[in-house]
Formats: sequence, C-alpha cells, structure tokens
Amino acid sequence: MCKKICYCVLLFCLITEVKATVNKGNIKEFINYPLDSFNIAISPTTSPPHIDGKLNDICWTKCKPYGNFTQLLPIQESLASDSTLLYMTYDSNNLYFAVKCYDPQPQKVVANLRRRDDSGEDDAIAIILDTYNNRRTCYYFLLNPLGMQEDGTKTITGSDNSWDGVWTSSGQLTSFGWQVEAAIPFKILRFSNKENQVWGIQVMRIIPRTGEVDTYVPDKKSYSNDLQAMASIYGIKIKNNQQFLDLTPYFSNNYNNYSSYKDKNKVNIGGDVKYDFSSDIIFDATVNPDFGYVEADVDYINLSPYELYLQEKRPFFLEKMEIFQTPINLFYSRRIVDPDVGIKVTGRKGKNGFGALFAQDNNDYDAHKDDYAIARYEQEFMDQSHMGVMATYVNKINDYNYTYSTDWNIIKGAFTFGGQIAKSNTKNISRLDWRGTGHINYYKNNLYMSYGHSFYERNFNAYAGFLTPPVVDRNYTPFSYRTDGIETNYSWYINKHSIRSFTPGISYYIWKDYEGKKIIGRFSSSLSLYFNKNVNISFGYYYNEQLWENEYHDIYSFSFSAWGNPQGNLGFNIYYNEGRDLDYWNSVTVWEKQLNLSFTWHPNQEIEISPSLSHISQYQYQHGPRTYNQWNELLRLGYQFNKDMFLKVFLQGNSYSDYYTANFLFGYTFLPGSTMYLAYNSNYNYTTDKRFKPENKTLFFKISVLVSP
Repeated sequence: MCKKICYCVLLFCLITEVKATVNKGNIKEFINYPLDSFNIAISPTTSPPHIDGKLNDICWTKCKPYGNFTQLLPIQESLASDSTLLYMTYDSNNLYFAVKCYDPQPQKVVANLRRRDDSGEDDAIAIILDTYNNRRTCYYFLLNPLGMQEDGTKTITGSDNSWDGVWTSSGQLTSFGWQVEAAIPFKILRFSNKENQVWGIQVMRIIPRTGEVDTYVPDKKSYSNDLQAMASIYGIKIKNNQQFLDLTPYFSNNYNNYSSYKDKNKVNIGGDVKYDFSSDIIFDATVNPDFGYVEADVDYINLSPYELYLQEKRPFFLEKMEIFQTPINLFYSRRIVDPDVGIKVTGRKGKNGFGALFAQDNNDYDAHKDDYAIARYEQEFMDQSHMGVMATYVNKINDYNYTYSTDWNIIKGAFTFGGQIAKSNTKNISRLDWRGTGHINYYKNNLYMSYGHSFYERNFNAYAGFLTPPVVDRNYTPFSYRTDGIETNYSWYINKHSIRSFTPGISYYIWKDYEGKKIIGRFSSSLSLYFNKNVNISFGYYYNEQLWENEYHDIYSFSFSAWGNPQGNLGFNIYYNEGRDLDYWNSVTVWEKQLNLSFTWHPNQEIEISPSLSHISQYQYQHGPRTYNQWNELLRLGYQFNKDMFLKVFLQGNSYSDYYTANFLFGYTFLPGSTMYLAYNSNYNYTTDKRFKPENKTLFFKISVLVSP
C-alpha cells in the first residue's frame, strides 16, 4: 500500500506544474531580449589598474559599467535583488575586470581568507570566459570579497577546479557591500589564432546567506544547458602568435624513518616546462616530479568489491585534462603512481581539439618501468556538438594493453545524444573485447528525462582507465552484460513557506548477461527540498535485486541527507542510510547502518575548523547482533595568514584497523607561481595497552620557482 502511495505521489509530481508569479515590471520583456543585447564592447587601456581592490584607477572611470543582472535562483528569470556592476578593459598582456557588488546589509557579507580553490560558502563573483566562443569549454575565475581565488574549467556537464592559472586579484569590503578586481594574463588562456577576438562571457554572483544566484545574461528555463546563456565580448585585439616559455625547477628533501626504506634522506631535483607554441597549442613536460606536498587521500569506508575512485591532485595531471575525458573512462591518471618523466601536448585549431600524453612510471613490483601513452582528437560541428577518437597504450613487463574508441555528443534543442564505442587489445586475448555506451537526454523547463544503454564484453580491459563492471562472485569472474536504464526528475520553484524548490526523481536500471539472465535490477527514488536560507534536505529509497554467488538477494535502504550554511560561518553535511545490504565476502545479507557527519566552522576570517565522522555497522538482521563496526574520524584545521600563506593540520583515524595519521602542511606563495612547502607526516598504531605507537615519520621540504624568460 505504501509503495502504491509513493508511486502515485511521484506520478503526480511529474504531470503537475506549479508556476510562481513574479510582478517585477517588464521583466518578461527584458528576459526575452536577444543574447546580442547583452554583448560587451571593451577598449584597450594605456593606464592598467593597480590590483589592490580599491577601484580608484583612471581606467575604471573610462569603462562602461554593465549591470541589470537577473536571478537564476531562487526565482529564475526574475530581477536580481541587489545591484551588480561589471567593468572590463585590457592591454597587450592582461585582461582586467572589476566588479562592484551592492548589498543592503553589508555587515552580513560573508568573506573569509581561504586557500586557493576553496570558495566555501562565501559571497562570490564568477567570470566565465568562453575563449573559443563555442559554448563547450570555458574558463571560470571566481573571487570572494577579499580577493581569494578559485579557477577552473566549465563544460556542458559541469565544472572542474583542477586547472590553476597564475593571475592576480584583490578585493575589499565596503560601506555599500564589496568590490574586487583582477588581472588575467592572456598567456594562461587558450584562444583562436585570430587578431580580432570574439569571446563568450557570463558573470555570476552568489549570495549564499539568502540562497540567491544572479547572472548577467538571463539563464532561461528553455535552455538545455547553462553554457547557452552567454553573451559575447568584442574589441579584444592582441597578437596571438606570441610564444611563452615557463620553467619551474624545484628542489626537495624528504627524510623518513621507514624501516623498509634504504634511503632515509632523499634529495630530489626536477622541474616542469611549459612552452606555448601559440595561444592555442601548449607543451608540458615534467622531469622527476615530487608530489610529497600533496594532501593525503581521505580514508573512506569501502565494504563493496569495487575500487574507490580517487580525485587527482597532482599538478601535471590537472591542466587541460578535459580533452581526455570521455563517457567510458579510458584514462584514469591515478594509474600512473610514481612517474619519472611526463610529456603532454594539448591544443585546439579552429573546430579541432587534440591532446597527447606520455609518462614512464616506476613499477611497485619490479624494476621494470611501465609506459603510458594517451592520444585523443575531437572535432566540433553544429552547435555545442562534437565527435572524437581516442587511443591508450600501456606496456608492462610481459604484458601490454591498448584501447581505441570513438565518442560523440550531439545537442539539438532540448535533446542530447552522447556515447562511446571502444575496443581493447590485451596480450593473449583476442575476442569479446568490446564496450559501448549511449544515452539520450531531454532537459527543458526544469524537466529532465534520460534513457541509457550500454554493453560490456567480458574480456574488455583498459589498463590506463577506471572500469567498474558488476561482479557476481568473490572470484571476480568476468562476464558479458548489457544495461538499460531510465531516469527522470522535475524541479518546482515555488518560493513559499521558506521553500525555494523541490525536486522529485525516479530511476530504474537493469543489467542482463548475453543470455538474457538478470544480474541486477535497481530502482531508486528521491525527493530533494531546497530552502531559501541555504539549507537543503533530501530523502531517498533504493531497491536492488542482485545476483551473487548464484543466488538472488533483495537489497533495499532508506536515506536522509541535509546540508547547508545558513549563517555563513558554519556549514554542515549530514547523511544517514539504513537498510538491508549484502556482505559480499560472506555471501549473506545483513542489516546495515551508515552515518556521515561533517562541519566547517569559521570563527574568524583566518581560521577554519572542519571535523567529520563516518560510522558503519552491520547486523545479522534488523535487530540482531552486530557483526561489524567501524568509525573513521577526520579533523582538518587551517590557518590562513594572508592570501599567500597558510598552515594546515590533517588528523585521521580508523577504529577498525586502529591506524591513525597526522599531517602538517605549511605553504607559502612568495611570488606568483613560486611556492614553498614544508610538510610533516606521522603514522600511529593504537596498541592493546591503549597507547599510540608511532610507526613511520616523514619530513618533507620543497621549493619551486617560476621562471619566465
């Protein structure tokens, strides 16, 4: 009976439309202006601004301000609550922008000193630049009121802050709100080989305490993706055949007391080379890289038979890596663990994009070095569409593997059709080695629908990729399968009773082997509510019929999550899940409970305290005896002395293994692109006599200097 009620509610949600009435003068007429009416014409300056956040330079007085922002949230296509003004100019080296953000309660503006790429829940302004004017791949530059930076790339499918450019910025709080300014060197951007540049632009203002997000170009409900909401910048004339060379040599010293290491004190010298053949082709190389300053991976609880996907954090594997991203993840850079050398070339000519990467990796198991080679080419056509080909090659001792594939993403109106077909070749395997995936999506007026199909032949493999085919036993016996799935959700923007919007959704996926036998049948439903004061909650139900060790098991769970930052200085994230799960290693069903808690507190602008806790327990049945219990504790402490200097403490513990770690990291950017790191790491075991016994200790120092001849 309960299931029938749930289905009726979801069906009602999918066929009913609630419209919020907005009485804001001629807003509808304004929203329907053509995109050309939001174009920006900028002129060069002979008096570049001093980037100090004061905006009292002569060049800004000569710039035309651009404003009239509209809301993306909470009331899409409504006028912004507060005024925002944009100013832009340029010279032969840099693009400059300044923004004034007016706020009726300037004392409530949220602004903290933060590490780069950690915008948190601060007020912020984001400049999105489509330098190829193709509405597919953009740069974004985000600033909080103190000028703290976040940057990255933005595509049709989302944003990625992995890319880091060297640019300058500053900001300050004012009596009317806040203001920022920035200088972006042309040499860090990739754009077409034309003298007269035409770029796409969007500007976004984020006000977390009210939940409002405003945009310069109205983001209409009829758009199938947000990159369609862009205007154009005219007037940039620069010499785009300039060649730039950046050298970043480094020196590092790593001392450790690991009993298994012969070299207790290791000195490394290496570096990175970046050479711009032109504004649209770049060469990167790294020799003997040392990533000892990179923060350790979080210790996640994983009781499934599947490998965890870990985020890439190493600089060489971050910049311009979107060219290698395809629906089937054929290249997962974390496969390259300890490279001696890496070479990468990426670029774009007109509608043609390309990338190639080679790395030689130290093998953990023998003296042989593994070779990795990746290549990809894509061509744009129509509006926001592309097709591409990709090849990967991995050579190991007495083994090899290569893949080649073609992929596509075609956008027509509200519809998107994407997919990829790949074939692999592995030593001593010559058949049943294909894999493919495809989907068709529809998105318009807040309604999303999708259908997907994929197939996987049992001998397909990609040594350089990240593959997660379903498993049916503890021996990981490979098998061929097909998958079909549908999902849909709809967002209602009601803006009543403090509720901004709510989104119900359902999905169903089924996996079958090539003989038609069902392997997995999965149904899920969710309901998310978004509140105006930056608080959100979500409910979910999940049912899975899964084949394991020749038996079908019924798995189901209920989940609840809540997240937000209503006050601006205290953020929270809560997740609870309970239900029937499968103990893969003992081939029995168990009752499982999981809890994740995390908080981020800023007692002032400089200090950040972020504790988190994860707990998982399993029982023989719902109210039966407990068979498994694990706690993971994590504490991050950060002190930001200023925009260029920070201290970070990272403490982590695992109650199941009684293993604990402590990391300390001090970082200082003493010149743009030039950094110094001092790190200390210590591992401990919690002994039976309730003492912490130190196991391994590491002290690491690194200094790197950016040299631009």
